[in-house]
Amino acid sequence: MAGNRDFLVGDAMLAKSGVVRLADPTVVAAFGQRLLVSHGDALCLGDTAYQRYRAVVRRPRLQRWFAALPRFAREAVGRSLRSRSGGRDVAMRPFVDLDAEATNAWMQDSDTSMLVHGHTHAPADHDVAPGKVRHVMTDWHLDDGGPPRAEVLRWRADGIERIAPETEPRAAEGR
Repeated sequence: MAGNRDFLVGDAMLAKSGVVRLADPTVVAAFGQRLLVSHGDALCLGDTAYQRYRAVVRRPRLQRWFAALPRFAREAVGRSLRSRSGGRDVAMRPFVDLDAEATNAWMQDSDTSMLVHGHTHAPADHDVAPGKVRHVMTDWHLDDGGPPRAEVLRWRADGIERIAPETEPRAAEGR
């Protein structure tokens, strides 16, 4: 499922990687339950600047134009956008969470009691409505010098289990 920066990954790369593209949102069924999976950004309705950006960069015509650019030009655009998204102005903006009403509507429409999403990267479990909960995933940073963030969510018959990344390097096997 595409996120903020990987929505342009093409079918050829997915096929070479053995990855199946998921629509956003997607309903997954197991254990006699239904789970809604989403990147989450489409539900952050209060972040109007991001929603404007998302509406532009997700346009198929713009994506085809961008894909036709030489690699060096695409990389330059990517670096520019990444530097702006990690800049001080973004850090100063208030946190925008998923819109509660829209989230509940998505879950109601998909007949699911659980939603798993990222985008906000404020890991926690939140009650959406009676009998409905959303599980927020962490972002993934393992090499920026800070504490590792790469939590995994495991879905089992008895619910969602959070698995934190290892904080100590593994000892080399057989040495």
